[in-house]
Amino acid sequence: MLTQDALKVRADSQPHREIFRCGEDNLTYGEWHRRSSALALSFIEQGVQQEECVALSFAMPEWINYVIALLAVQKVGAIAVSLPSSAPASIVQGIITRTAVRHSIGQSAFPGVNHLDGVAASEVKDRFLDFRVETGPAAIAEIVVTSGSTGVPKLVACPHGNLTWKTLSASEAAKKFRDKTEQYLTHPPVGSNAAQRKVISALRGTRCVYNILPYFDPALVSQLIASRGIETVALVPAKAAALLRACKGTSFGGVKRVHLSSAGTPSWVAEGLAQLFPNATILNWYGLTEGGIFRIGGIYDGARPSWIGYPAERHSVRITDDQGNKLPAGTSGQLWVRDSAPYRRFYYPEGDTAVDGDGWMRTNDVASLDEDGAVTLTGRASNIANVGGMKVTLTEVEEEVSTLEGVLDCAAFKLPHRTTGDMICIGIVSSPDDESRLEKAKARLAREFGYRFPRLWIKVPAIPRTFTGKVEREALAQIALKQFPELDINQEH
Repeated sequence: MLTQDALKVRADSQPHREIFRCGEDNLTYGEWHRRSSALALSFIEQGVQQEECVALSFAMPEWINYVIALLAVQKVGAIAVSLPSSAPASIVQGIITRTAVRHSIGQSAFPGVNHLDGVAASEVKDRFLDFRVETGPAAIAEIVVTSGSTGVPKLVACPHGNLTWKTLSASEAAKKFRDKTEQYLTHPPVGSNAAQRKVISALRGTRCVYNILPYFDPALVSQLIASRGIETVALVPAKAAALLRACKGTSFGGVKRVHLSSAGTPSWVAEGLAQLFPNATILNWYGLTEGGIFRIGGIYDGARPSWIGYPAERHSVRITDDQGNKLPAGTSGQLWVRDSAPYRRFYYPEGDTAVDGDGWMRTNDVASLDEDGAVTLTGRASNIANVGGMKVTLTEVEEEVSTLEGVLDCAAFKLPHRTTGDMICIGIVSSPDDESRLEKAKARLAREFGYRFPRLWIKVPAIPRTFTGKVEREALAQIALKQFPELDINQEH
């Protein structure tokens, strides 16, 4: 099945059902199908050909236009390259060069790239509505950008058959959801794995109406929760922390579920969310762009903040040592996951699959597997410091430092050290009004934390993050070395 076939199933069975809302705009399945067909015909007239790469350049407030253009590109049989809306110009240009983009649609025009006219008739004659280009499920539908473990963007090619796997028929969807809808509030950046998940969930069949935040503002979040009867809220930890600071003393009793990414949610954030959403279940979710539909999820446990739950398919996770040997339950090691979908994803343009011959992919995360199949995530292999032979996870350092009075945001990093191996460091965004209390808190933490205590503290105006929201620890390390060049063990003294 192709993505346009999945959309046709939805549009034929529920043409008037609203699926996306962004700002004052909304989109039903029927409009999505009709408008994307009209735009696809326009693309053909403008010279877009099958298997050519088309860059989609849209800001968050243009979410509706983005998903229409996305399906229009795929209906032509071309490959959609979803450019991250928050990526710097140098990264965007690099993506365009690596994918040999021939056309673009959206805000930006790029040198040497044909900029398509996005204006298409709102109506399309019925005989053209369901036109399709002959291609197969192995053909690439979309290329998604991920920052990767090193901060260097990776391009993940997603075949049609991967995106449409487990698409519900009209009767299956009706039986499963019984025409019930759920108002879901989220802020998935255009071009991200989170954004793609919302699109493919909509294509496969879902009960959710996705309310897309055009920009993240706590006042807007509060307004939409109250006015639209939001039942589910999806947040990354950094946005959750910002929401808590802005909504202190407020509560939203109508929210039933809070979805958190598993990117090191501090316990104080989870506890604050439990007060902000007193009737909600807080859920962890762990997924990978390369892993497709694969996910690990479970109810957040404040006593075990690193516990992320169970894989959707029990035998899709394994833990090994560095040589790939399987480790017993409860032992920390390399996390491998397996996407059981056909037509697996692969890195583009290199063509190397993201998995081994048996379908297993090494994630570069360190985790352990319980006897009952639950996963506890320790952190990324690169985010574990070796201090005098003792291993310290940078996320556990952040967990403690984030609770100190006066710390608004923080991120731990490490620097090579001549005698201990690694030196733990921390970058903080702090409140100038709490300087004295912060110093007292640091002294107390030093006594309690021992060898895990950060030996270097630097103040920054904001924690540097990649365009996907991940902390740029190497950037913090470079800031530290500029301030304290004597710490660079590679420099001659």
